[in-house]
Order: sequence, then structure tokens, then C-alpha cells
Amino acid sequence: MKLSPEKINELKRLVTQALDKLYQKDFELIKKSVGERSIAFRLGVIMECLKNDNTDFKDYDLDAEYNKNEDDFKRTLSKPNGAMPDLILHKRGNNWNNLLIIEIKRPKKYNGRASDRQKLKDFTNKKGVYQYGLGVFIILGTTKDKVKLEYYL
Repeated sequence: MKLSPEKINELKRLVTQALDKLYQKDFELIKKSVGERSIAFRLGVIMECLKNDNTDFKDYDLDAEYNKNEDDFKRTLSKPNGAMPDLILHKRGNNWNNLLIIEIKRPKKYNGRASDRQKLKDFTNKKGVYQYGLGVFIILGTTKDKVKLEYYL
């Protein structure tokens, strides 16, 4: 989905605000380095609240590990057996309204895997099936100022 620069900036702000709240409310999860799914879930809960306050995004669905493409699995060239993005903001049932895809990695555990970066490139490819408007690779830090964000368009 082709997004305007303004819409991309709004999505970036949504992610940044959600991360700020995650570090305020749920830092204990990050500090203890609990499972990535627990952290992604909490980030998703926060994003759900924030997106519902934004008129541009409130009609979109925010899903965790959503692995379906209609009745089949989400597949890409680098993930032919199926892919499960950590979080996506989309409208279920088609690939015309895929706004945001997020991959999250815990601090200390990963510096970021090439396969996760490739997954984001595949999902944001404007000639591909899914064409997400923005991909975000989040490498969590032991403090908020050490979080690394990589963007894929």
C-alpha cells in the first residue's frame, strides 16, 4: 500500500508513543527479558488503545502473529513455508489495506537477524503480494534510549 509521507510519519509516531508507554508501564518484562511474544502482546495492547484515538487508524485491525493470507498461510520468497509477523496493522480479508508490519527483538538476545530484516523487505515490497506501507524492526534496549528502530518502505 502506497502511503503518503504524512501517513508514514503518523505510523512512526504511533510506534514511538507505544514504545514510550511500554517502557513506562511494562519495563519489568524487558528488564527480565521475558519471551518476545509477551512483550509484543503488551506493545500491541498499548498500540490498540493509541490507534483507537487516531481517526485514520481506528478502523484498522491490529493483530499479533497473524499468519493468514485469506485461506492460506502468509508466504514470501524468503519464507515459503509461512511467515508470522509479530504485529500488523491491516484490514483483515484482503491485501489492499496493509499499513504496518512490526518485528520485535529483545535486548541482549539479538542484534537483529538477517531473516527478520528480509521478512520486512518481502512484506513491504511494492511489487509483492502484501505491500505493507511501512515495516518497523524494533530492537529493544535495556533502557528506552537504547531502542533501535529500522524502517522499511
